[in-house]
Amino acid sequence: MADDIEATETTENGQIYLGRGPIAAEDEAPVVDKAALLGGRAFGVTSVPIPGMGVIKVRPLSRAEALKMYAQEIPAAEMEQTVISLACVEPTFTKREVAQWQASSAAGEMIIIVNAILELSGMDIGAGKAAYKRFRGAS
Repeated sequence: MADDIEATETTENGQIYLGRGPIAAEDEAPVVDKAALLGGRAFGVTSVPIPGMGVIKVRPLSRAEALKMYAQEIPAAEMEQTVISLACVEPTFTKREVAQWQASSAAGEMIIIVNAILELSGMDIGAGKAAYKRFRGAS
């Protein structure tokens, strides 16, 4: 039975089993070009509205940026400064400027940007909240 096959196998009828299910060989997508995968790629930019202020253009975090940030034991405020300073394209912000913004804005204003960045980065917003709790415990 296909569900019992764990390794990659090809059967007589041309089906390829990867882990737990068949994939028809003729239905496969082309193999990834390694140079394209490893080369620099442009991230899409999205405009995020800030009520009563205008828009901020943000990009997703790269995997390397996300992993580096997550590996650090830092307070939630500093994590927010890092996320926003890395991902804001227009206008750009330094961590110090984000700290100034934190001091002068309503609490919910910045979470709009952080949630948009996490969503664009393919990260679960709930994971971001869990990370805030994790970092909050380390503060």
